[in-house]
Amino acid sequence: MKIKIFSNVKILIYFLISVLIIINLTSFYFTAKMVKKTYIYSNTNDMRSISRILNEEIENFWEDLDILNKKVKEKSDLTGVRITVIDTTGRVLADSHQDFRLMENHKGRKDIDEALKGEEITIERYSKTLKNKMLYFSSPIYKDGNLIGVLRLSSFSKDIDKILLNIFRDYIFIFILTLFITFSLFYFLNRKVTYPVNLIIKNLEKFGNGELDTKIILKEDDEFKKIGKSFNDMADRIKKLICDVEEKNRELETLLKTIEQGIIIVDNEFNIIYSNKKLENIIKEKREISKITDIFLNYDLLKALKDAKKETIKIESEINSRIFLINISFIIEDNKYILTFFDITEIKNVDRMRKDFISNISHELKTPLTAIYGYLETIEMEYKDVKYIPIIKKHVENMNKLVEEILTLSYLETSPKIKKEEFLLTDTVKNVLKSFEEDAKKKNLKIDFSYSDEKIYFNGDKEKIERMIKNLVENSIRYTDNGYVKILLEKKDKNIFLTVEDTGIGIPEREIERIFERFYTIDKSRSKKYGGFGLGLSIVKHIVKLHDGKIEVVSEEGKGTKIKVTFEI
Repeated sequence: MKIKIFSNVKILIYFLISVLIIINLTSFYFTAKMVKKTYIYSNTNDMRSISRILNEEIENFWEDLDILNKKVKEKSDLTGVRITVIDTTGRVLADSHQDFRLMENHKGRKDIDEALKGEEITIERYSKTLKNKMLYFSSPIYKDGNLIGVLRLSSFSKDIDKILLNIFRDYIFIFILTLFITFSLFYFLNRKVTYPVNLIIKNLEKFGNGELDTKIILKEDDEFKKIGKSFNDMADRIKKLICDVEEKNRELETLLKTIEQGIIIVDNEFNIIYSNKKLENIIKEKREISKITDIFLNYDLLKALKDAKKETIKIESEINSRIFLINISFIIEDNKYILTFFDITEIKNVDRMRKDFISNISHELKTPLTAIYGYLETIEMEYKDVKYIPIIKKHVENMNKLVEEILTLSYLETSPKIKKEEFLLTDTVKNVLKSFEEDAKKKNLKIDFSYSDEKIYFNGDKEKIERMIKNLVENSIRYTDNGYVKILLEKKDKNIFLTVEDTGIGIPEREIERIFERFYTIDKSRSKKYGGFGLGLSIVKHIVKLHDGKIEVVSEEGKGTKIKVTFEI
């Protein structure tokens, strides 16, 4: 940068010197031209005046050449100009500086020929006689109105050359003085501007290369010193900031090394920017890896990375026989993804054991419950007046229903297979609603079913979809004491929307995320009052998931709930 600035200054100096030379030469040229023109004009006027005076005297001595030559020499000594008299044939009759008898005929010379035509003429040319540059003024001589010859006056041009030489010397002096002033100015500017600028640039480059202790020290108390001071203050602040950032990075590095979860940071192109030791232990890769796709070729993970730009995504993935919950977050400001790997293998094993236990218990309970229910019906037929038999039957029925729901949920979780077929979804909803007409009448609830098309077909597991609709409607009727239950079926673009809305007791906002958990009820008092085992919505969630659908819940406590299921066609 320093060399560049110095080169620019050199170019500027050369440019200015060139401009000065051009200006001086141009000025000298036009000045010389003007001076010469003025000199010629002045001499011409002088010689014209002399010529007019001589014309009258020459007429009187035209016949006597000796007297004519004597008079010409006298006038030449008096005026300082050379005087030549020439007749119409070009023969020299008199000359103040040479023997006229030895001079050649002047016929054919431009100034003589023009004068013989009756014109006055001024011309500058080289004199072969005097071997010098001369300024000639020629005018015609008349006697009694007749042209008898030419009177030529001339003066040496060396006088004007001397004047021009003096002017040229003056210009050279002015040029040298200007150069001196220019170089002095540049020297001053170099001391005042270029040097401090180069010093600042040099120190900026050092600072940019990581030499954070760089300082700019300038002695002159001017604007550059203020710039230097500002730079030094800025450098101190940046150094402190960098030290703080490095300290925080060390703390973060220590934290990431000691944390139990695996962490990986990738950019928008899925290049790995950072991974902690725990992640390396998880993936157990010895080869060098640069992209996350070098480790995971899981389609769900790659899809989740793209979806994470909208919201935080959580997915489960198996890595080296271990199950991990991967939390994917996208940092908009840095355009980076942070993936956190939570080992949930033990939790999954415990959950599987719990599910297996519940499933096994349910299977074991189903047979004796069926037998108990059969015995109760037999006893009821024999002892019709026994009041507690219907109560026992009701509890057995509830137990049977619970066992059935547990077995259904267990099946959906452990062996989720669907038998796809195309069926009329509109009719399926209608059939489900018919089965709840009696329950709605008992609670004086209005059931309203509307649809965008009479014939909306869906390709899926009809039995499971019917179970999903049944659970949603049953839930709405169960938790609604008055008002209505509305079911809306719509087909828009490439989606089918099923919305179940009620004016029931609603769900507290803090509880909405948990309503799809198995056996979860908002509070025990609700369970006792309205019934239910907390499995219906869990079954709904699994059925929706099996059909690659999406479920959304909007609820306000005391006003009602709206559950919307979306399926892609």
